[in-house]
Amino acid sequence: MENDIIELIKKCRSSSFNRENYQVNIDLTTFVDSMLLHTWYNKDDRKIQRIDAGDKKLNKEWAERVTPDFQRANNKWSKAMKTRFLENLLSGVKVELMFFRLSVQDDAQIIDGLQRTTAILDFFNGKIKPFGYSYLELKSRLKQFANHNLIIKIYTFSSWEEVGRFYIDMNEGITHSKKDIQKAKDWFLAEHNIEL
Repeated sequence: MENDIIELIKKCRSSSFNRENYQVNIDLTTFVDSMLLHTWYNKDDRKIQRIDAGDKKLNKEWAERVTPDFQRANNKWSKAMKTRFLENLLSGVKVELMFFRLSVQDDAQIIDGLQRTTAILDFFNGKIKPFGYSYLELKSRLKQFANHNLIIKIYTFSSWEEVGRFYIDMNEGITHSKKDIQKAKDWFLAEHNIEL
């Protein structure tokens, strides 16, 4: 039995999850300012200085840029679920969002938290109103709500296989349907010849 436990410990230590990451705890305003309002380049290499609330085209470009094609569909949460999530976030619930990149020069993309990130973006765009208030109505007072309740983790992987293994291991048999998992497996096989 002791040898079995030692082997189990070795297996767990070598899992796709057991890796270093950069983590920061921030408030909603800082997340919006740093993730949604930062300077970036769109797909045509046109520099975007700022994404303003209401500029749905640029917000859509940002969302597409940070959402990898292997992710499941971004329609799992209803408007009521998104609203309740934002109410919880403003009330102080700790929320974790995970991003990844393949090198420190790459833009980070979502590996876990697509529905949560979309809910925040929908709040920013005025599509949902937690407690009956829009982002523009709360913008100047957001820091007065619960602070530092967003936990952002950024993983740097050395290969697409590591990305795929992490994503599949984290979601298979837990949060994603068999169809969602198969979509990811098919994408990794078609795009990178990686069988997961």
